[in-house]
Amino acid sequence: MKITMSIRILTCLALALAPACLSLTPEPAPPTRWLSPMPAPSNPGMNGTGTKTPQPKVLSLRLGAVTASDAITDQLIQRISEVELTYLPNARWVEPPAALVQRMLEDELFQRRGFLLDAGAERRLDIQLIQFEEHLKPRREGRVALIAKLVDGDGKALMHRRFQASLPTGGEDPALIAQALTEGLRTVVQEIGELLSLK
Repeated sequence: MKITMSIRILTCLALALAPACLSLTPEPAPPTRWLSPMPAPSNPGMNGTGTKTPQPKVLSLRLGAVTASDAITDQLIQRISEVELTYLPNARWVEPPAALVQRMLEDELFQRRGFLLDAGAERRLDIQLIQFEEHLKPRREGRVALIAKLVDGDGKALMHRRFQASLPTGGEDPALIAQALTEGLRTVVQEIGELLSLK
């Protein structure tokens, strides 16, 4: 009789605990957010604000290497301190950020500003993307920085400069972060175009 009673008690306990055990199963991972900014419409001879761009002094230009630092991958980056960053596991760029930089540069220089894309041109522009991340402190903002180096046919540097921009993200949604980074990149690319037109 005691054994039967014990079995009944254990059965009742098992049935009572079953839902709790089932609830311990891990939640499915959230789907990956794929980020791909829409290209801005090209308007030859006009900048992004609709103002006519000046004719460059030297028309021929060769676009050299467009690279990104090793830390910049297809994952969205958040910097949580001066020495530490993390990658958002479920937010990725559709293409490498360096490819986005190259496409924006080609549009800015050869479509909007009228440079002639010339594989044999003496002047060559090399670009390295060194920052493409969201900063959490002191406020949430997207920060973009790249190094632009313009060299002549002898390898002499005509320009070697850092360009950077920061824009508030407006929230933690990956789409908002991507939008801020894209606008920041567009800003620095336009600055490069303006400076090259004067050289």
